[in-house]
Amino acid sequence: MSDINEHRSLAYFAGGPSRIATKVLTKVQSELLSRDHTGISPLEINHRSPEYNKINDEVEANLRELLHIPSNYKVIFMQGGGHGQFAAIPLNILPTDGEADYVLTGSFSQRAFKEGKMYGKVNLAAQTDPFTSIPPEESWEISDKSSYLHYCANETIEGVEFPFVPQHPSGVIVADVSSNFLSQPIDVSKFGILYAGAQKNVGAAGLTVVIVREDLI
Repeated sequence: MSDINEHRSLAYFAGGPSRIATKVLTKVQSELLSRDHTGISPLEINHRSPEYNKINDEVEANLRELLHIPSNYKVIFMQGGGHGQFAAIPLNILPTDGEADYVLTGSFSQRAFKEGKMYGKVNLAAQTDPFTSIPPEESWEISDKSSYLHYCANETIEGVEFPFVPQHPSGVIVADVSSNFLSQPIDVSKFGILYAGAQKNVGAAGLTVVIVREDLI
């Protein structure tokens, strides 16, 4: 165990996935064969079972407490990473004859914009070239027909992070918060949708957290 602790103390600066606390991994290890004396591994639990629902509800409750998530928001745990939401967002909230505004400040928002164009009319509201800063908000070209504004709160590849939450006439702000999720307080009520790949800050790769205002479902 001492050898393990010695290796676990090494600094780790990978962009993703992030380090998981040793005490968390130790708990996972201790419950891998049998959780809560059920005789069943968490890897084997039926996703409709009371045992799974207990895990799901506990995680959701913890997130709601940490982020002060209002009661009119749903917390959804999904697969597909942040990239999956690049498609899921326009497929769910971009009307067939509607529009959406996208702000490009790095590689991830650029990928979201490219994916969004496959499902409807998305407008390039603002962009920097190269991706080293955020265009002044007053210079953004916002469409009054747009259903939402999408941006990436922190671009890990280029290192551009928003110090503010943008405004939009639709009242629907959609943000990819994968790389700064739970790293700082955030006013969830200012957003229509927040989504984050868990691997950057809060867990193992494979889980995506989506927080969505009920009127958008």
